[in-house]
Amino acid sequence: MMIRKTVFSTIFSLLCLTYSQAQELQLSDNSLVWELSGKGMNNSSYIVLTTSNTCETQVSLLKKVAGIADKINVYYTESNVNDPENSKEAQKFAFVGQGDKNIADLLPAASYEKVKTKLAAMKVDEKAMISFTPFMIFNILSRSITPECNKVNQTEETFRSYALQRKYEVKSLFLLEEAFSFITAYGNDYYVQGIEDIVENEEKIKEVLKTKASLYADEEIAGIQKLYGSTFFLNSRFKNKELENKRIAMLTEKIVLATQKGAVIISIDITNVMSPEYNLFSELRKQGYTINAYK
Repeated sequence: MMIRKTVFSTIFSLLCLTYSQAQELQLSDNSLVWELSGKGMNNSSYIVLTTSNTCETQVSLLKKVAGIADKINVYYTESNVNDPENSKEAQKFAFVGQGDKNIADLLPAASYEKVKTKLAAMKVDEKAMISFTPFMIFNILSRSITPECNKVNQTEETFRSYALQRKYEVKSLFLLEEAFSFITAYGNDYYVQGIEDIVENEEKIKEVLKTKASLYADEEIAGIQKLYGSTFFLNSRFKNKELENKRIAMLTEKIVLATQKGAVIISIDITNVMSPEYNLFSELRKQGYTINAYK
């Protein structure tokens, strides 16, 4: 029981990762906060780009958000997967159903042994391991790459606490069922491929994530774009274009609805603006928004 509680309290920040990047961003537009205006809005709204695998929320980002805090009415998270109140409900998506293939059925024998060894070191025994879905195991392993920052999305967590302290209404664009419908739609093959990538290339991925965290701290969007373009661990979801396009289209629609109701701030994972082919910012511009880096 303690093992499961520990696992669930640390891994869900990766579950809502989507992959789409801002081809319309200029390389000089280095900011983690973006202002939305136009489309009949009376007041601007703001998008904050967040990421996992960071140990703390950047001071520069906090200062920017403090500067717009009095201008907004509602704080939106991308989904409510990371909401602690949903951890129990989210567990039902983590385990294989009766008749479903488990990780022992899906991984080559050599990879299976490597995964079993890694999870055993994390106090997850083989019986527990084969009860988890492939995407759950992928996320456990993903979080273990940088154990020093093994926590939920730090920036989103900080903003949620800040919003609650200031008595802002806190909402989510995607509800739990919607978020997991996309996560599971990638299928077992996608997560198995990701698991094999981690067990074979963990040290390389660790260096990539350290670089990404450093670039994020400096708000170096151009550098993060290059990492996504060259790293399978970061860009693998781009390959499922149909599913990615569907998700970005739905995310765009939800942001349109949210911003038409008043001034809001929305935290989304930075991967939503990382695809050179289909990304959130380009879709919002098609809807008539003006999007500018907030300095």
